[in-house]
Amino acid sequence: MSLINFLKYDNKDLVENILTLNITALRDSIFSQWFLFTQSPNKYEDYFKNVAGKAKKLNVVLVFAESFSTVDSKRSWGLFDNFPLFDKIQSNGTTFTNFMANGCTSETAHIALLQWIEPRENPLMNSTQAYDKYANITDSLPTFFNKLKYQTTFISSVSLDFLHENDFLSGMNFKTIIWENAFKNKKKYVFDAAPDQDLYNKTIETIKTYKANKTPYFVALQTISSHKPYNTPYGTNEEDMFSYTDKSIYAFYQKLKQADFFKDGILVIVWDHRKMESISKEEFDKWWMSSHSRALATVIGPGIKWDTYNKNITQHTDIFNSIKYLIGSGQINLSTLYNNIFNGQANRERGVRYCRFAEKTYAVIKQNGTAYRLNTDKDKPINNYINAYKTFEAEKLLGVTNFTEYHAPALNTGSIVKKDPILIAHAWGPYGSGIQNSPKMFTRAALDGADGVEFDVSYTKDNKNVVIHWPSLNTTICAKSNKQIKDYSLKDLQNKCTFKDGSKINTLENFLTKNKGIFDYYFLELKIYDETKAEKQTLEAINTVIKLGMEDKVIFTSYDRIANYIIGSHKKIRAGRDSYSTWEVNLIYDFPHEFYLLDQSFVGPNTIQTAESMNKKFVVYTVNTKEEYASMRKFGAKFIMTDNIPLLRALRANE
Repeated sequence: MSLINFLKYDNKDLVENILTLNITALRDSIFSQWFLFTQSPNKYEDYFKNVAGKAKKLNVVLVFAESFSTVDSKRSWGLFDNFPLFDKIQSNGTTFTNFMANGCTSETAHIALLQWIEPRENPLMNSTQAYDKYANITDSLPTFFNKLKYQTTFISSVSLDFLHENDFLSGMNFKTIIWENAFKNKKKYVFDAAPDQDLYNKTIETIKTYKANKTPYFVALQTISSHKPYNTPYGTNEEDMFSYTDKSIYAFYQKLKQADFFKDGILVIVWDHRKMESISKEEFDKWWMSSHSRALATVIGPGIKWDTYNKNITQHTDIFNSIKYLIGSGQINLSTLYNNIFNGQANRERGVRYCRFAEKTYAVIKQNGTAYRLNTDKDKPINNYINAYKTFEAEKLLGVTNFTEYHAPALNTGSIVKKDPILIAHAWGPYGSGIQNSPKMFTRAALDGADGVEFDVSYTKDNKNVVIHWPSLNTTICAKSNKQIKDYSLKDLQNKCTFKDGSKINTLENFLTKNKGIFDYYFLELKIYDETKAEKQTLEAINTVIKLGMEDKVIFTSYDRIANYIIGSHKKIRAGRDSYSTWEVNLIYDFPHEFYLLDQSFVGPNTIQTAESMNKKFVVYTVNTKEEYASMRKFGAKFIMTDNIPLLRALRANE
């Protein structure tokens, strides 16, 4: 499951606009069209060959474990001992110390491992079904096992409706899919799902049935209890989650042993992606750019040596090929580039990762653990492979055979005037006698010639977005009351709590309508004080902007985790993030946002240049003096937020 699942509403806007692989969110520049790729001299089929399979008649249980990384396992050379029991399991087989996820979400892991289609830029545009479109465009792992007369089963205690996962699994020809209805009598936790222990018990029950019927089987399952927001039978904090998930998977392993599974069965446990959290300094120091790809994986079973380590770069796609080679009989079509997880044979010394929520480009991961952005000149063999794959993918998904002529649509950037630097009026500036977010402040900013404005949006008792800083009313005539914005309806707020300068509080729609066309940039910060309404408030603000046709001019930001995630993932808007710590500044590649609001004290000689190399934009604040302006311009600042538009306009004019 992807992180967006912590949102609490089943909202059509989320399904249609978030977590769809969208071309407009993937291009290198928002200001121009670009070709998706150049022609590869090779065909995708050139990277495969037929080999004789080992024909091992073994049962396979595959566990997709949710959202954790190498850093949490000491045995995997991680920093923390958060999975001591899982590490005991690993000691009975092979531990992969350089396992790199192909992507950064659950669906990309499923596509890569079950379908052997590596996560790439998806050519489907405006599709809410990008996940299931991949089903069986080549023979999937379930299809492979079905041909060998295996029973193929997928088990999940959570709903499979999200992202059409059930359609994807059905399309890959799993004979049996067991999901939430099978757990209806169980107590529910995160995502209204039964916890991992119930999932494991159902798996044991299922394989015992197959064993009694003497039916070979391939069973895949996905866990849920380690997903945020943490909610397990042990409690709701991170420590509770670690303890519960670790003990649950160890109990599952012990039950497999008691059922004599390992006599003729292989257990593959693989994390779907690195946990969706910022990378710590310690983690970054140890693994640098490869940190955001590192996940956990282990294999245990007949023929696999105990207490061994595999240091090869290993990815989800390698598991697919390795299983086919081990189980298949006769001639098996395999990648020439896969690293075998069972015998350690390596055919490449690198990994490739694509994440549409982070760097939005291809990351090349080397054997020594370093990683860098794909260089199309330096890495021609890798680039040729990727382009050959894209051609294949486009033919399968779009029916496009001459894909080199296929354009990604450019984002509508309107008539934004190119100025250097762009000057943004700070909401807390001196305009309108110091009343931030007051209509008079925006009038003053326009008269002073600001290129953009920054303002705050809060939510009323009756769920209306209004332009005012939360939670207090200290800029209004209600400043002495004990009430907050959330305690007033829109009508009462406008009639009883006007700004101290006499102007009324604007709704977001009214403010944007009145000021449309006046500024080139509108930096909208969403103030969330009720997390249960975060999704609703955020989507209503986004829909207001889209309704007014201003999605090219408004940049959304928020400190709230839910709002921030929606903002960063939504395909129709421009996303910003207030980078309020030095470590977050160092890790901006781990976020999908386009703009980063940054205190000038964090800016160094290479800060802005590094950000621009990743197609990120820094908005430096709050620059109010001639000396501060000169310093930021020396460092290359192109977006500056200020309390003094007239001064900075004069300095800009004299450059």
